Amino acid sequence: MELFEENNSLAGGSCQSGTLLLFSLLRSLVWEQCYLGRQAASVPNRPESYMQTYDFVVVGGGSAGCVLASRLTEVAKWNVLLIEAGGDEPPKSQVPGFIDALMDSEIDWSLRSVPQETCCLGYPEQRCRHPRGRVLGGSSTINRMKYVRGNRRDYDRWVELGNPGWSYAEVLPFFKKSERNYEFFDEYHSSEGYLPVERFRHTSALSAAIIRAGAELGYRTDVDVNGRHQDGFVRAQTTSWNGIRYNSAKSFLKAVRNRTNLHVVKHALVTRVLFEGADKRASGVEFIFQGTFLKVFATKEVILSAGAFKSPQILLLSGIGPAEHLREKGVFVNQDLPGVGENLQDHVSVPVPIVTRGSEREDEAEIESQYLLKRSGPLMTTGISQNTAFISSSPSEGKRFIPWPDVQLYFGQSPRMCSTTKGANSVDCQFFPLAREFNIFPAILRPKSRGVVSLADKDPTNPPLINPRYFSKREDVRTLVSAVRRVQKLLQTEAFRRIEARLNATHVRGCENHPFDSDPYWECAMRANSVTVHHVAGTCKMGPENDPEAVVDAELRVHGVQGLRVIDASIMPHVVSGNTNAPTIMIAEKGADFIKKQWNQNH
Repeated sequence: MELFEENNSLAGGSCQSGTLLLFSLLRSLVWEQCYLGRQAASVPNRPESYMQTYDFVVVGGGSAGCVLASRLTEVAKWNVLLIEAGGDEPPKSQVPGFIDALMDSEIDWSLRSVPQETCCLGYPEQRCRHPRGRVLGGSSTINRMKYVRGNRRDYDRWVELGNPGWSYAEVLPFFKKSERNYEFFDEYHSSEGYLPVERFRHTSALSAAIIRAGAELGYRTDVDVNGRHQDGFVRAQTTSWNGIRYNSAKSFLKAVRNRTNLHVVKHALVTRVLFEGADKRASGVEFIFQGTFLKVFATKEVILSAGAFKSPQILLLSGIGPAEHLREKGVFVNQDLPGVGENLQDHVSVPVPIVTRGSEREDEAEIESQYLLKRSGPLMTTGISQNTAFISSSPSEGKRFIPWPDVQLYFGQSPRMCSTTKGANSVDCQFFPLAREFNIFPAILRPKSRGVVSLADKDPTNPPLINPRYFSKREDVRTLVSAVRRVQKLLQTEAFRRIEARLNATHVRGCENHPFDSDPYWECAMRANSVTVHHVAGTCKMGPENDPEAVVDAELRVHGVQGLRVIDASIMPHVVSGNTNAPTIMIAEKGADFIKKQWNQNH
């Protein structure tokens, strides 16, 4: 059976002239084939190499899985199978400015939460949106590309919770191992890794105004948020090179795709982990390929890297989780592990809508030709979100030298997205339809609220039940209201006055009975228009065996079974204070190191 697929549409073809490309712009298939197709991380077609047994089976070809497949196959005698539910990245995903076209597309799982009582009340059926990448490269293919490691105190806290080896000093080498940084050259960075890191190369007038406003308020603007200090207003570092997105597949698999000991199965849905023997040893996995249930076996380990929603779902389907829940769903209990699916955390925000005098929109054809011919312009970035900022929600804390910021600011606008039929139905466009405005999103970095992932039933083709329960803890509401007040200080700066920036006083739908800009109004707004920045983590918590919520130990081995690890963002005891893609890659680098040491194969 042919399990390896060749994406022939990305294989090349004869490129047309620059003039014809200009007229066809980014939308033509020829442009995709000739320009972006050469950058795609397609996997060679080697159906004859598919085997029934491997040393390691890695489930999930996302940010963590691609790293693991790359690092484990450095040991030439190890055969590694990587199983991914999606296929190769489409060419459009490689253009940063096309980010909005990727949501709810064919490469997005398009997950939704169960109806909520404390958040997402303005969404259809009160269900929160949870985009996740169903593609080789996973969510690093559809994210906004920011390279942020979090705060050093995050990792030191992991150690305090009983996880030796995860202090900041101990994880820093694994961040550096991955990184090929083109901007910073010091003890915090490396230029030798697989993952390109640069700063967004396009800077809009609005982006510059945001940086100036932060400086007026006394914040740092020259800081490397991945270095000694995290606080400040900065142009973000991003996982790209020369304006082209580099997801984990392109970064970690493309360079090693010809290794004969690396095999990849795409468009295959893993249904459960297989076990054998009295010691509950993971012996392989079952998966669906082209409508057929197949099995593949692992002589050493099975590794789940399917993400904070799918990894716990696979564990539950495999009979590992809360025994009562498993019996209720008709799943045989292999290991009663109450923490599976618990401890769900995310960074959640509320849009603070700002109206400016605006400017005339550039011609769409001009924008696209700038990117194609000059490698410049707005398509080099994911909107105006090339900026980010780390601040404290507490008005009593000084603006400089904030050791552990608890709020991250994002900046976004959607006139381009709102101009499309699909975009006009988005939450941003429903609530904030003005064309000449942008939103500031203050996101809580250390939320107290916790959610849960559970099974809808034992059918592996059905999505899990996601219950995030944002704002179920009053402390999160207070923190975000305080953060909104801090954001509003930007409106008092000369930089914002020059662009005539002011709050958009249009009430969020459903909050009309609250005086605009009052604390009760903002609480209503955050519950109605809850915006997650999609940093889900924690559902397979790392912790010692005496922690009732712990699922894996400090070397990411699942408690109570043999030969099974979880290596992805789900193992975070507490979500890091920042974007989660870079930490997930670090977790995979460190996980690969654990595996090599256990099997005496240090590379």
